[in-house]
Amino acid sequence: MENNFDVKKIKIISCGITDCGPDWYWDTGEGGFHDYDLWTVFRGRGVLICGGVEWDSTVGDSLLLPPNTRCVGVRELNDHLLTLNVHFNFLSDGELIYPFRGGAVHRKLYDIAFMRDILYRVIQLFNAGRKDLAEAVFSSALVEFFEHESIADDSPYGKDKGELIRKVCDMINTSPSNVPSLSEMAKKYGYSPDYLGRVFTSVAGIPISEYIKNAKLNQAKLLLASTSMTVDQIADSLGYYDACYFSRQFKRETGYTPMLYRKSKK
Repeated sequence: MENNFDVKKIKIISCGITDCGPDWYWDTGEGGFHDYDLWTVFRGRGVLICGGVEWDSTVGDSLLLPPNTRCVGVRELNDHLLTLNVHFNFLSDGELIYPFRGGAVHRKLYDIAFMRDILYRVIQLFNAGRKDLAEAVFSSALVEFFEHESIADDSPYGKDKGELIRKVCDMINTSPSNVPSLSEMAKKYGYSPDYLGRVFTSVAGIPISEYIKNAKLNQAKLLLASTSMTVDQIADSLGYYDACYFSRQFKRETGYTPMLYRKSKK
């Protein structure tokens, strides 16, 4: 797969935010769109069917949808989706090119707050008529999408452990507020807590407690930027029993208090 993000090749057709209401249903029709679509989930859960392949979609799932392919999206009844999408083409000397062929390309993004900030900036710039700059910023989103290395496979515990830790990370990313204890996860996969903890650190590069903390703070960033929830509500939703402790941890890791972070994203 070609991996050359010359910003001169990128032409954004449209972009936007979709807050999928109770009656939301998406069907591009048999011919699909005539452009690429980077489709990323930042809230909720649903299913996206592209080219006959079904993808469960939840927070952090990002798909590059190919041109001329039918896509159908549905949301779960009680967990409605919030997605950001960018429709775009690649050009060379004014002519359309198709550097990425085949079906949809899927990535599970672990720094979802970072991608959310990039895509929001793209949308703001595009709507302000600054299309060249929007396309330059969007090139960063494509690099993040294609170069994103979620978990390394070169662990002394064996390559099969990479898939195990990916599953653990998916569990944490999907619901950072309700992460099972290390003992519960170890029992689920048939290992001792000490062994699973050592494997996680070896494969992911950080202790599982740090990973959980980062996942919670990333989710807090999204909630502060995209909802009207109070700091107390966010802290409670993420499993913090002390909102003051949450605020101190948030400031220590980001340099902002939760309220100042919210103001900076308006």
